[in-house]
Amino acid sequence: MCRVIISTNVVYEVLNKYNYENWSGVVKTYLIAHDLWDVIEPAVEAAQKPQIKDHNTIEDETSEFEISAERKIPKSEGYNLKEDKIKNARALHAIQISCGPDALSAIKGIFSAKDAWRILDETFKPDFFIKFTDNSEEESLDWLDDVGKEFEQALNTEDWEKVKKMYTKNPGLLKGRFSSNKFSALHYAALLSGRPDIVKEMVEKMSTEDMEIKDSCNGRTGLVAAIVAGSVEMVECMVNKNSELISIEDNTKSLPIDVALACGHIDMIHCLYDATKEYLSSRDDVACRKHGARVISKCIKKRIPGTLDIALDLLKQEKSLALAKDDTGESPLYLLACSPNFLFGIEQIREKKLVHERSLELLGEMCKAVKNIKDKKELKDGLVLKALFAAVERGNIKFVSKLISKVPALRMSTDEYSRGIFMHAIEWRQAKLFNYMLGPLQRYVRPPNSIVFLEQLCRCKEKYNGLR
Repeated sequence: MCRVIISTNVVYEVLNKYNYENWSGVVKTYLIAHDLWDVIEPAVEAAQKPQIKDHNTIEDETSEFEISAERKIPKSEGYNLKEDKIKNARALHAIQISCGPDALSAIKGIFSAKDAWRILDETFKPDFFIKFTDNSEEESLDWLDDVGKEFEQALNTEDWEKVKKMYTKNPGLLKGRFSSNKFSALHYAALLSGRPDIVKEMVEKMSTEDMEIKDSCNGRTGLVAAIVAGSVEMVECMVNKNSELISIEDNTKSLPIDVALACGHIDMIHCLYDATKEYLSSRDDVACRKHGARVISKCIKKRIPGTLDIALDLLKQEKSLALAKDDTGESPLYLLACSPNFLFGIEQIREKKLVHERSLELLGEMCKAVKNIKDKKELKDGLVLKALFAAVERGNIKFVSKLISKVPALRMSTDEYSRGIFMHAIEWRQAKLFNYMLGPLQRYVRPPNSIVFLEQLCRCKEKYNGLR
């Protein structure tokens, strides 16, 4: 009876251009365990040779061999053609469900498990590296660790002549990972050399696909290594050769610009932003919008004029990003509402004044996005009400006043407990905000109501002052 093969029971990770060695070992073990490996490598030598008769003539292949699944199978006593077809189908199915999209495309239309295995081997198996020696002799390596150590040592000792000879005479050095498959030559050169000229030469010799090789630690490309090293020249030469690098995520779903923001090198941040701006401001791509929202939020958290300029520019490119949720489920508008220090009380120092001014401009752009909202669902999805009440809790008068001036209807908003802005201000003892909000309404509010509100406010204020 034919067994059902489930993909998760074959391999942990489907085949891609980086994991062939591990993948092939796991699949081979699976096929051997299920008595299917002889479909790939037949154990019977007769399967590959014509049968020779006693009178030294070779019998016609079509009479001595049956064609099944594009490979010749000898007739023999007890041989079952149907069983062979079933084994071929089971082996091919196991291979197919263990392939990623690129690998599956490579064997599309192939009905022989043996041919499929051969094609995948030729397509995805990494090239062996060739070790360089001082006397220009070349010898094959079984694996890549030795050449990786030699290349790393040459970089550490600043033996630039040897470094150049290694990647010039051995193009295979630029086509894979070494050092136990952790890093590529480009990773090492970017991190250790401090020489943009060497990295540029290597990049010129590499294909765009080779530049996309990720390390096995964090899933980051050589571009990220250059960012960590702080070399704008390296970054520019890589992005100019392969513009797709700026949109490749690492294992934490972070983009290169996220790494640049974490490192804090302002020139590097601007360099990456210029290259990534179009991708981040894409309106129709959900993943791009999430990345755009995250970049704006991180720029706000940095609290320096240079990054706030980036956030402001990105919002001008696509205002709706103010309401887009990042990977934490929060929007830039909500984050700004929770950051009152940006918006008041920092007037003395010049740089903080500039931060204050940029923050107000940023809030102005966000309010334009809020003004374009058409229904309550958009208000909820964009976390507008959540941001408004967060600002009330923190006494962020400028945020609340700016937002309500653009969308007056928000003045009558209520939270999930049906409490309005006034009650929220009282609960959080925000006297200044309460007085500000009550100001234009005083002539419309009945005295008894005003007295009740102010009495509660005074109690809260006295209690709050007593805790200081």
